[in-house]
Amino acid sequence: GLPSSVCFVLTGKSDRAFVSCYSTTDAYSTADIEEKAAALDGCCHFHVGGYFNLKGLQNPKFTDFVRGCRAKGMTVSLNTQYDASEAWTGEGGHLREIMPLVDLLFVNANEAERIAGALLGGGRGGGEGGGG
Repeated sequence: GLPSSVCFVLTGKSDRAFVSCYSTTDAYSTADIEEKAAALDGCCHFHVGGYFNLKGLQNPKFTDFVRGCRAKGMTVSLNTQYDASEAWTGEGGHLREIMPLVDLLFVNANEAERIAGALLGGGRGGGEGGGG
């Protein structure tokens, strides 16, 4: 019964931005992925797009799910997108937990700087800056 989420991607020569409505994105959870896990049988790669928008995946159960994908021989990629909360670590610091399982990280320069600052300290984690 939720309206569909929508995301518009705006791209330029050196950056991209997303304009989103999060209705179903906010409701999406690890249980939704676990329910459809059989669809991944035979796959060699698992990609998560819009990580910071998917609060329902930022938990230990999702980390275990990703570990299971890796145990089946899958590589994992992650596109964080811009963190509207500007915390840059995910719910409860979950990004720290999932990053060691990621083979390929998709971020722009702004996101990379802010994530590194938040995870490694001493840098720019939050604050001002353009959307990703």
